[in-house]
Amino acid sequence: LMEQMEASYLAIREGQSLVNEWSSLLDTLGRYVRVSWGGQARSGLAQDVDEWGNLVLRATDGSIFKVSGGEVSLQL
Repeated sequence: LMEQMEASYLAIREGQSLVNEWSSLLDTLGRYVRVSWGGQARSGLAQDVDEWGNLVLRATDGSIFKVSGGEVSLQL
């Protein structure tokens, strides 16, 4: 675990992004989700993760929202 963390840390220090690796591990991408935070909520298709690690949601009306944190639940 420590070796993997060190490799990731060194990659970041060298200017590499870990977003692609991280997003490949997310089960929510390509699925409909609801994200809740601070008394607010948004629902939509978890479309992508941006370069800053924000979850990119596409609402049913086509609008795009970027969410930096919150509780994510799958919509059935």
